[in-house]
Amino acid sequence: MSTAEPSPSDSEKLAVNRPVQAWLLAAIAGSADAICLLLYDAFAGQMTGNTVLLALDLFKTDWWSAAYHLALIGLFVLGLVGASAALRNAVSPGMVLIASAMLVATAVQLPMRAPALVVAAAMGLQNAAARRFGSLTLNTVFITGDLQAMASALTDEDAGPPARMAGRALAVLWASYLAGAVCGALLTRATSYPLLATAAAMPLVLLLGTGWWRQRVRVR
Repeated sequence: MSTAEPSPSDSEKLAVNRPVQAWLLAAIAGSADAICLLLYDAFAGQMTGNTVLLALDLFKTDWWSAAYHLALIGLFVLGLVGASAALRNAVSPGMVLIASAMLVATAVQLPMRAPALVVAAAMGLQNAAARRFGSLTLNTVFITGDLQAMASALTDEDAGPPARMAGRALAVLWASYLAGAVCGALLTRATSYPLLATAAAMPLVLLLGTGWWRQRVRVR
């Protein structure tokens, strides 16, 4: 008796299936970005911003700062590659997100601007591990593409109710990132270890899952 191969949609679909989880992940990313920008002169997940900072470093011939911002971009990409490799080898998305939170939590002990380097890798892990939320495919770390998708969904006259619902979900995602960034800025004034509070939010994302943190997903 042969066992049928799962369809591509089944094998690729992550079990992160509630939009509220996407909103919480976006808030975590917004918080990390605000904290790293205020304390370490860099973005944690917004590589567009880090690319602009890199360009300014090159313009000013500040080679050490240029190397720093280039390293941030490289570590973010490394996080993306590492998460994709882990998922291909049947590591659950939840375990990848736990690894991301642990990196953020341990980064606070590092000196100078090193915490931002570790958090950049963590944000790469997060974005690659969790992209499917029900019928939606979302980025929870960088939101420029999400805003474009939101505008398209809300302004398409031929779009039906599902598309408009997706547009509203994307609008909430942007608002969640904004709220997280505000909270991150406040945390820099309220505590000496604001990244710990950011990492502490990840268990809530996991608890809102429907057992997905235990699932192993084959990604083609």
